[in-house]
Amino acid sequence: MTPGEFKIAIIENELATADELIGAAPSDIINLEKSFSVQLPDSYKSFLLC
Repeated sequence: MTPGEFKIAIIENELATADELIGAAPSDIINLEKSFSVQLPDSYKSFLLC
């Protein structure tokens, strides 16, 4: 399941509305990686940006 498909499933199953699902900004991810000195996998970054 792609991050986009996961988001659609959450909305269709009424677990959240589209307005409640706000992805992270690219700068948020960069700051997180710098703060913790880690490199997140690209697949996880895609999920966070959704």
